Amino acid sequence: NGEKKGAWKRPLFRWLVFLELLVLLGFVYVNLAEHLISQTNNTSKDIHGGDQLHNMRLATETRPDLHPDFRSGFLKPLAGLFPHRTDGVVNPLWPWVAAWFTDAGHKLTEADMMDPGISDQQREMFNRGRWFHVFMTLAFLGMLGIAACRIFSVPAACNLVLLGGLGALLPRAAYFQPEPL
Repeated sequence: NGEKKGAWKRPLFRWLVFLELLVLLGFVYVNLAEHLISQTNNTSKDIHGGDQLHNMRLATETRPDLHPDFRSGFLKPLAGLFPHRTDGVVNPLWPWVAAWFTDAGHKLTEADMMDPGISDQQREMFNRGRWFHVFMTLAFLGMLGIAACRIFSVPAACNLVLLGGLGALLPRAAYFQPEPL
């Protein structure tokens, strides 16, 4: 009978230990992300390289879609509110998500894309996108960890979260690209 009285303590202790480890991981993850963001992918050449600036241009083009004009009808503006803008290569979800933290009136043109420099407004948008990736992936890792801890042991769940976070998601979070999404 004595075992039944304390039976609730074991799962509670297990969850408390795991949640403390998740908080510690979150602290380490954000600090590593801060170093990664401040030390890599910062120059104009890096931002122009790949398709990061192109993704930023698609986000600025998508920004007006987030504020539809329902005076002209209902279905067409409602359909325009959902992710749909693409160049044929980039899936429409990332430009739609990135448009939510794009400043109103911020436009990137083809001339801006050919300019070797990066403006302060472009750099601010670029950094917002990178920090969005960090906190979005951290939230995903927390949910993944909680789901994994229900099935696996605490060390196995921690291993899954650490390998997924530090090995796969964090290195991609320093870029303005859709991969972490």
